[in-house]
Amino acid sequence: MRLRLAVVVMMCALVPLVLGCASWRGSTATEPETGADIATGIPLAPDFRIADIPVPAGFEFDRKTSFVFQNNNIDVGRIVYAGKEQIGDVAQFYIDEMPRYNWKLLNVAEHQTVTLDFDKENKACQVLLTPKAPRGTLIQVLFYPKAAQ
Repeated sequence: MRLRLAVVVMMCALVPLVLGCASWRGSTATEPETGADIATGIPLAPDFRIADIPVPAGFEFDRKTSFVFQNNNIDVGRIVYAGKEQIGDVAQFYIDEMPRYNWKLLNVAEHQTVTLDFDKENKACQVLLTPKAPRGTLIQVLFYPKAAQ
């Protein structure tokens, strides 16, 4: 009887330990749980005005305050968008997406406006993000040829 009681006690003690180890072994820090919602950030808009400068989905082009001049020799302009995403999420969007279009992040400056400076072979781009009441962001994208060196 004592032997049987000892076996039952041991089994009760080992079951949680074995189950805990099994679940620990099956999970890693880099794998999301099955069925868990994964935050992927702001998606890309289906199309954008300048082919190599992405725009977050849900942002509206402001034609009144935008200016673009393009020909075979020059690509320069200021494009303005307004949307309802928070400024930090929009900044992260540009930090993540611009390298996919061969832009290199040069610096980030934050005060009331977030300024992101990018460049590529012959072109420079500055993204200015300004909070817009009540909870949105105004995006100003300035792009221009790099100075000859």
